[in-house]
Amino acid sequence: MHRLLFFIVLFVANQLFAQDRFLIKISKATYTLELFKNDIPMYNFPCVFGNPVGDKYKQGDRKTPVGSFKIVAKYPHASWSYFLWFDYPNATSWKRFNERKKMGLLQRDDKIGGSIGIHGVPEGYDYLIAKRSNWTLGCISISRKNIALLYKAIPVGTVVQIAE
Repeated sequence: MHRLLFFIVLFVANQLFAQDRFLIKISKATYTLELFKNDIPMYNFPCVFGNPVGDKYKQGDRKTPVGSFKIVAKYPHASWSYFLWFDYPNATSWKRFNERKKMGLLQRDDKIGGSIGIHGVPEGYDYLIAKRSNWTLGCISISRKNIALLYKAIPVGTVVQIAE
């Protein structure tokens, strides 16, 4: 009986003190950004990219990277309303970049790039999202209303999965 009571108390305590788990899934194929909270879909937003075809190879190619990243910082941004900054390049990004250099797919002086994240659009430019205008240098962009909502909803450390 004591053992059963112990497990019940442990279960209830775990539920009371468990932190919410957030996950952002981005599909370049469908131009969507979906936010999950504790594995339950919460929001689905239209989004746009830099060049949506393929993985990011190097700085300046305007491609949005593919893979799993974490949000390492979030802050208001003068031009794009808010910015959710990824840990790009991460260990996987560096591995791919170095392999591509060894294979001769990149020049010796090519750089991997950085400052990738999710952000809004300049004031008055929400139409870029509706028209699927891929205008960024490799980031993911959503409307000003949606970036404000996302910014408030998620903590730093949220995992972002970007798929083709």
